[in-house]
Amino acid sequence: MTQEEYKARYYEIGPDGQVPLWTLQNYFQQAASADAHTLSFGLEELFPKGLGWVITKLQMEFLKPLTLGDTFTIKTWHTLSDRLQSRREFVFSVNGEVIARGTSFWVMIDLNERKMVRTPQAFLDSNATNPKPLDIEINPFKRAQVEGVELLNS
Repeated sequence: MTQEEYKARYYEIGPDGQVPLWTLQNYFQQAASADAHTLSFGLEELFPKGLGWVITKLQMEFLKPLTLGDTFTIKTWHTLSDRLQSRREFVFSVNGEVIARGTSFWVMIDLNERKMVRTPQAFLDSNATNPKPLDIEINPFKRAQVEGVELLNS
């Protein structure tokens, strides 16, 4: 489990004064990378082998917006893996108050072949010692709901 602290910067703020979703996702990926490194499966270890991680699903719950100057903490941890995918949880907080949380699924790929590869056994062996996943309903068909925006089926 890794905990990283960040501060929302001026150039990351949207016209509504809040940090947009894509920026929060970038922060999450940065913290996830740091945690993967502590498990010896970070970019530093995988890239020389021609391997990398790719997010296949990301589900987030937003409880409160993040705004300019907010100092926030991201806590992230790997919860479990199977032969092809790994699950990672994360929590954003400001002064101890949870403002967002979520879960993600990742696959390892061969960067040269652009194909998924099996999760290494050493990573699978860490399943038994990992903290539990968050209590978040995983819905593969759930779409984001944004107030005032109607999503069209195509």
